[in-house]
Amino acid sequence: MKVLIFMFLLYAVFEVECEGRNILVFGGNGFLGAKTVDKFLARHDNVTIVIRGNWYWDSKTKIKPFVKVILCDRKKYLSENCPEFVDFLKNKDFDKFDAVVDFSAYSDHEIKEALKLLKHQAKLYVYISTDSIYDVCDTPDSEPIKEESAIRPFDKDRRERLSEHHQYANKKFLAEEELMSKRKDHGIPYVILRLPDVVGPKDTTFRIWIYHLWIKLAQLLPEKPVTIPRFLKNVQNSFVYVEDVANVLEQLTSAKRSEEVLDQVYNLAWHENITTEFFLRTIEKHLGIKKQKFINDDDSATMYLYPTVRAGTLDSSKAVKYLSWNPTPFDDAIKATVDFYEDVMKGTTYEVQRDEIIQIQSAHLYSDDKEKFYQAVEKTYNINLNHFRPHDEL
Repeated sequence: MKVLIFMFLLYAVFEVECEGRNILVFGGNGFLGAKTVDKFLARHDNVTIVIRGNWYWDSKTKIKPFVKVILCDRKKYLSENCPEFVDFLKNKDFDKFDAVVDFSAYSDHEIKEALKLLKHQAKLYVYISTDSIYDVCDTPDSEPIKEESAIRPFDKDRRERLSEHHQYANKKFLAEEELMSKRKDHGIPYVILRLPDVVGPKDTTFRIWIYHLWIKLAQLLPEKPVTIPRFLKNVQNSFVYVEDVANVLEQLTSAKRSEEVLDQVYNLAWHENITTEFFLRTIEKHLGIKKQKFINDDDSATMYLYPTVRAGTLDSSKAVKYLSWNPTPFDDAIKATVDFYEDVMKGTTYEVQRDEIIQIQSAHLYSDDKEKFYQAVEKTYNINLNHFRPHDEL
């Protein structure tokens, strides 16, 4: 009898741990979103995603068939312009979402609309924010920056100047403030993740891939050496790996999540502070290229893609304490990313994305001699780019 009871309890625990959770995702089709939803699906969660309709990389085949998709433009009023979403909330066959993960809110308006409809319908709201919010705060001169440094200036004029100058940061911070304010009024428990530049495979911004090709082809195209603006030469930056953030989101939305992590803000970043040159040298190393000369350019118009935020580096010690934050070693993550893009360039799985990066690269870096660029790509990767070349009319 005791054995039967033990087996029953063991089975019950197993069922609870394996039971799919009900997850609502705003976004979920892009870089970080698709990686996260993929983990939810592997956990057998019931996932609903709210998107405008675009699909990136292979999310149309890896994500779309396995989730409920609701098309909606969040920049408009959810309650008035997204009837499918409103009807779904009224008629869903479960009590509450175990978690809402929001990748796509860029202002307090979108948070207000979501919270208005989801009141009493969600157990947790996870908001993906950004380190750029520190640009509209009076952060201390010392780095790295801790979460509690996110305080708007007391001086009204300075506060308005910063908000006007950093409109994206201001809107993201307003979104955070809205979530916190509603929580004080018995709103949904929340977790806010502030991220620096995210890197990894399938990046929809193509930033790291642009640098990757620039470094790779510089030996064949010496007239276009890799340049780093001189003002960035010794500036240290924070980065985070897409896989590591997705792992945290998987953890936060699991049944095993500790309640003490709720109603908190966390910086997530590698513990190392990384200069642009070190970042690019790591790419270079994993491309197997002998160290080449990078040019430190004084031209203020010199192109650079990282960092996208200049507020400073992030302190992730709070995430270490409460979220067991233990990111993938930087070198390992860059190697995996470089290997992915090398495979894309040589293979046929992502030809659409490969053509897109070639068009971007040729337009921004090699516009004065596209043919030479095409030849360098063809020689390096043994592919044919004739479809990019003009053809004579019949």
